[in-house]
This record gives sequence, structure tokens and C-alpha cells, in this order.
Amino acid sequence: MELGTTSDPKITYVNGNVGFTDVSGAGILIINGNVKLSGNFNFYGIVLVYGQSTIETNMIGNNGIYGGTIIVGDNVNVKADGNASFYYSSEAIALAQMNLKSSRFEIVSWWE
Repeated sequence: MELGTTSDPKITYVNGNVGFTDVSGAGILIINGNVKLSGNFNFYGIVLVYGQSTIETNMIGNNGIYGGTIIVGDNVNVKADGNASFYYSSEAIALAQMNLKSSRFEIVSWWE
């Protein structure tokens, strides 16, 4: 699955549970379900994981999400093993916003 690059970020929507192994991406990643990240997973931009019940987010290995991470559900469980980390980066968010080629949305505000 193509998740974009820093020079060509993408908006990616996944409906259902998903796993990513040794993948890099940039832009906005939206997942309606559980997610398992393993190996060397790196994403630059905004990651939104949501669902109607329990959300399981497993990060195993050398994973990094640089930008903003939002996880929403009735019961959220985040597990990070190895060198897995979430990093807030206004630069990664601005890069995704500036380079996304869509006139159908606009970020009108952002809170830190």
C-alpha cells in the first residue's frame, strides 16, 4: 500500500483492521479499526485511528510517527515495544498540509 512520501504526501483511508511492516509514508493516514505496526514503520504527518469499540494499537520494533497522532474509541489500548515512539512535529504536519494536492479540504485551526 502506497502511503505517500514527504515530497508527495497522500491521504490514505483504511476501513478495517490493518497491519504495516517495514513501511514509510507521509500525509494523512486514517484507519477505521485496529492497527499493528511492526518492523521499521515511519510516518510523517497526521495519523487518525478510530472505531466504535476497542482500539488496539501495537507498535513493535523501530517505529516512529512524526506529526500528530489521534486515537479514538470506547476503549483505547496503545502498546509500544522496542524503539517505538510517537513524536509531535508541527513541521511534519505543516509539510503534509502544504504539499497535499487537494482543494476539497482546508485545515482551519490546530490546537497544541
